[in-house]
Amino acid sequence: LHYPHVSASGTLDGATCTSARLTDSRLIRCQGDEVGEVEEGWNFQCENSETKCIHVQRNRKCQMIDCMQGKRCFLETMLTGNILAQWELIQEALGGLNRSPLVRTTLGDGTVLVGLLLPSEAEPIFREALARREALERTRAEEEARRRDQMLHDEQAENYPEGESDSDNSDETRGFVSVARVA
Repeated sequence: LHYPHVSASGTLDGATCTSARLTDSRLIRCQGDEVGEVEEGWNFQCENSETKCIHVQRNRKCQMIDCMQGKRCFLETMLTGNILAQWELIQEALGGLNRSPLVRTTLGDGTVLVGLLLPSEAEPIFREALARREALERTRAEEEARRRDQMLHDEQAENYPEGESDSDNSDETRGFVSVARVA
């Protein structure tokens, strides 16, 4: 059976749907001219239940933020990938996330994803924390490169006192090869 506000099912009123139960049910059979009208109403209900809660579908004011009653489709944010390696960052960014549900979903193309279900307000906070960490890692890498350059410069100054150059001593007699960085 296909109801406009829920996924397809083999049950009718909570029990397995059989021909006899279908005939004895409260469902109304439509024929001939009625089919187009019923189909139009069914499609309207199907579209409304996709993103609107049952209260809004019935033209009432819903009192709950993000009410899910009667909705068929939900927009959820899921964090996937190498989660355990980044667990400290995740906890720090999301304020001690201790009980975020681990979820599994299958996409339309058959791909299966497993990850953490994030609260709706958590995505921008998490993205900001990731950006801060990347900036910090870039800064550390730049500092390390500067330190290596300084050590190389100091080593060259130590091996070549003032006035002496690499051209005065061949690599064969000195026993090493000099390194130069080209921008």
